[in-house]
Amino acid sequence: MACVAVIAIGFIFPRALSQETANTSAFEANVKAFLEEEIEFDRYLFPPGQFPLAHWRNAERIEQLMGPLRLTVEYYDRSFRRVDCAESEGRYGAVVRGTTAGGFPIIRYATLYCTKADLDDYSPNVPIAMQPLPSFGISVAQWNAYQQNLRRFSFGSLLRSPKFDPDAAIFLAGLAELDPATNGSMTPRMMDRLWWTKFKAGDSATYLRTNGSRTGPTIDPATASSATARFGTVLWEAAAVTSPFTNDDAESLRAVSHKWTSRSNEPMVVCIFHRGAVVFHESFGTHAEGKPVPLETPMWMASITKLLTGVLVMQFVDRGLVELDAPIDRYLPELASARPCPLTIRRLLNHTAGLSWAGEWASDWEASMENRIAHAMPFLQTGTQFRYHRGGYALTSKLLERISGETVPQLFQRMIFEPLEMRSAFADNTYGGLYCSALDLARLGQTLLQHGRYGAQTIITDSALAAMLPIPLTLGAGERARSWGVGTSALGGNGLSVSTFGHEAASGAIFRIDPVNDLVVVVARNRP
Repeated sequence: MACVAVIAIGFIFPRALSQETANTSAFEANVKAFLEEEIEFDRYLFPPGQFPLAHWRNAERIEQLMGPLRLTVEYYDRSFRRVDCAESEGRYGAVVRGTTAGGFPIIRYATLYCTKADLDDYSPNVPIAMQPLPSFGISVAQWNAYQQNLRRFSFGSLLRSPKFDPDAAIFLAGLAELDPATNGSMTPRMMDRLWWTKFKAGDSATYLRTNGSRTGPTIDPATASSATARFGTVLWEAAAVTSPFTNDDAESLRAVSHKWTSRSNEPMVVCIFHRGAVVFHESFGTHAEGKPVPLETPMWMASITKLLTGVLVMQFVDRGLVELDAPIDRYLPELASARPCPLTIRRLLNHTAGLSWAGEWASDWEASMENRIAHAMPFLQTGTQFRYHRGGYALTSKLLERISGETVPQLFQRMIFEPLEMRSAFADNTYGGLYCSALDLARLGQTLLQHGRYGAQTIITDSALAAMLPIPLTLGAGERARSWGVGTSALGGNGLSVSTFGHEAASGAIFRIDPVNDLVVVVARNRP
């Protein structure tokens, strides 16, 4: 099979930009605008043989911002072997590299899928079945008339577009590799994320062998397979419940909850733990079809996910795998430069990293995030301003995945959800993807009230819990005083003690943990 070989270049890490360049506001604006630009391929689903070509989506804009930036592409098969052409069907990974006029290396990643199937809209190889479209004003009779001539009258890009869609390659590659025996928690998108996590770990190893290790201790995922492996078994039994809550109190809670649901027309589930026991657990409102909302309904916990991430990070701290105040280039060597790295895990998680300007690429799902942050490093206002943003959590996900060799969703499942019996819980990112029932979230809150213990499990130590709680931040002049922790914020007041912590949520969900009053309050809902 004749294929065109591509130029290979080495694994490059960023060199420091000159101080004069870094201080130029116009150059800073250009770099930040450049980081929003994306690379595209001619197609993402392609036949065996020559690989698709890569290009900037807005090539003229790139040249305006950064000058000429030539691209080279390396291709890897499913087993991470470098190849020059696609000889078999299945997943391929494309690594796109370039160097700016100022000498900064650019790295982007893309998933491609090789298939012999013909993907135009006349092909019988693509059995796409469309449902009637009544919401668009198309009657059933009209749709049936069209269905009889589906292949004669083209449906256009709705059938042709998969080969030009990067998500189609991710979907097919992940689906083709999916183990039917799994419990269904590994989606095609997560399979793709895991593949790139493993790829980048190997890519980093090449650099580390050549330049000396800059990372902290690595972990075989098996060594943390049990949440009690590091700490042993700690038994806990609830003390005799002497809660002051009365039937009248419960009626007051019901009245408030009914008022909230009637005003918002949004159902919710309320769960309150007091002194280790459930004192209130009821649902309010109905689904769209008019049925009452079951107590066990998983609901969107939105940014409460950040508190979950804080717990996961502290588990790594407990195991000696990371330090909250160590520069993160110790764990992500792509961020190494001639100057000290200002970013630490603590700053990433207390929103003082200076990443609030970052766009959609600041995501757990963006495989090239480390390279983009490295490019922006000279311009970060780190440690001086509090600016709430998901970017610090997304970069933390890359660090945790690099150390463990697993995706964050897998780590959540194995290190938190399973030990705490949070059977309804699932989270696919570090900053806003948690769905679970009110009772399951309350279990996490109760665990933190019990100094990291839940039944026979100990998920974090007392010292780790103390380190994740909100503390006053030291910020620059003109910034208002505030307290924040590792995924936690101070939420006292309105009858709760000043020690109360938790996290807010865009969904309107409530999560309050009051250690003074031995109280956990959860309100689960999907909209504010």
